[in-house]
Amino acid sequence: MNDRQKGILQILLTEQREYFLTKQLAEKVNCSEKTIRNDLKVIEQYLKEHTNALLIKKPSLGISLHIDEEEKAKLFEQLHIVTPIDDRNEEERLIEIAYRLLMEGKHTTLQSLAEQYYIHKSVVKKDLNKIEKWLKKYHLTLISKQKLGLVVEGSEQNKRTALAHLFQLINPFIPNRLFIKSQFPSH
Repeated sequence: MNDRQKGILQILLTEQREYFLTKQLAEKVNCSEKTIRNDLKVIEQYLKEHTNALLIKKPSLGISLHIDEEEKAKLFEQLHIVTPIDDRNEEERLIEIAYRLLMEGKHTTLQSLAEQYYIHKSVVKKDLNKIEKWLKKYHLTLISKQKLGLVVEGSEQNKRTALAHLFQLINPFIPNRLFIKSQFPSH
């Protein structure tokens, strides 16, 4: 499978939607509907060879991927083994998630994070475990509330201190200043 086909499969795996129209998938990956239909044939063949998942096509409803959670995790592992993940992207994602949690006063769901970064929930959970350990250094707590999502609890002063030391999340010695600089206006 090529990168576009893997991207389509990741969309089908991560976004919580019963059915996708080919037009919606085409807009998401920036190609034609005919290309999507051709890619779906390749994806369907891949699924037959590597998983028990089924690609269901229903006229006027769209395309749906029927897969259980265990099989979904296995498929994500296969996709990430086939396409190596750039460590820098993982680090940037970790910092961006921590930044989002520290800056937003409202709850953020695990699903919304998985959809934003086109990753499986298990990968988000691993990132959140790292973030949670790091937050403890600043006397902050990552709270997960069922049906609401995640929120960082602690004093405003501690949140600001954590933001100032955000680069230490990935490596205490090498700051990732690109992301931090992009969050503040030049003036």
